[in-house]
Amino acid sequence: MKRKITSKVALLDVDETLIFADYNNSNRSVVNDELLNRLKQAGVTNIYLFTDMTFKPTNLQDREWLITKLKARGFTISGVVCPADVVWNLEKETLSKIEESINTAFSDKNMRHMSDKDRHQANKPIFTDTIEQTILSAASNYTMGSAYQEAAAEFHTTISDNADLSNPCLLENHTPTESLQAMRTKSEQCKHIADAYADAQFVGCGVKGMMYRVLTSHLANDGVKEIFFADDKETELNSAKKIHTEQFAESGLRLTNIHITKNNRSGRVAGYDSLQALTVSKPLMIAGSVLTGVGGAAAVASLSVLTFAAPLASQAISTLNIAWPIALAMLGLGVVGLGIYTGIRCHRSRFFQKETKLKSNPPAEDLTSS
Repeated sequence: MKRKITSKVALLDVDETLIFADYNNSNRSVVNDELLNRLKQAGVTNIYLFTDMTFKPTNLQDREWLITKLKARGFTISGVVCPADVVWNLEKETLSKIEESINTAFSDKNMRHMSDKDRHQANKPIFTDTIEQTILSAASNYTMGSAYQEAAAEFHTTISDNADLSNPCLLENHTPTESLQAMRTKSEQCKHIADAYADAQFVGCGVKGMMYRVLTSHLANDGVKEIFFADDKETELNSAKKIHTEQFAESGLRLTNIHITKNNRSGRVAGYDSLQALTVSKPLMIAGSVLTGVGGAAAVASLSVLTFAAPLASQAISTLNIAWPIALAMLGLGVVGLGIYTGIRCHRSRFFQKETKLKSNPPAEDLTSS
């Protein structure tokens, strides 16, 4: 996959973000149409799949199939970035040495029951300044996504050119080549190290924080100005945000986090109710400012009506022999209520320029069809 330099790039998690299971049929998946449509509206068609995966053949099949679907919808896939990319370019001996240090540090510990703080404290001494400099130096001379590209190329040598990638039984009698098996083993080793490297950075850092750090150093040099990162895990989004703030904010590069949330209680296909996204539409920002001003003017106008119209209303109502205090109070409350309502609505319009939560039930696309 050839990288295409554009000013806007999307980093999209795959499972439970870009695609999710069809709860009525475990052999089918559906795409997050709302996410893709919103990205296109923002002019973002250049995508990196940003996925926490190893090179298990079924994982490769799923990603290759998804890539064909996204290309058919007009998106450019610049690469598939995974944890292996963080250290894939290191020498074999260096990888073995780091992994041995990790295994030694955790030999008497049950990682499943360790807190984020304990994992951070256990991993931090392993990644000394020298080791970290070795990792970053190797990554600077490496094209992110190359690990997956190598594995995918080898994967395609084991299946026919016209193989149906959507077929869940495609690999039932599949025997990986020695080369592909070696890549899978290395990807698992690299993920183990990348996970530990993330833990060593700060308490609660997710592995995608490190993937983001390495990839973004390349994107910034490529002239990218804005990155959209979509994931269903807040830990990963927060990790990328922290690293971006500390290392890339001064570059002028902008990060937009998109948090995909789900609600399975409805029982609907895909189980998703909402999509949270930051809005960057300049017309919307302008509209928000204008409407806020209108809201303020409406509130002032409501007070003016109470001040100057009260005597006239009192005279007219008394002539009609109506309980004027009650009528006047109702009139005033109505005007004030209208002003407040307008102000609130306009304020919310302005807030949408920062964060919008969409609640919708778009039709899901069946990705198992060709």
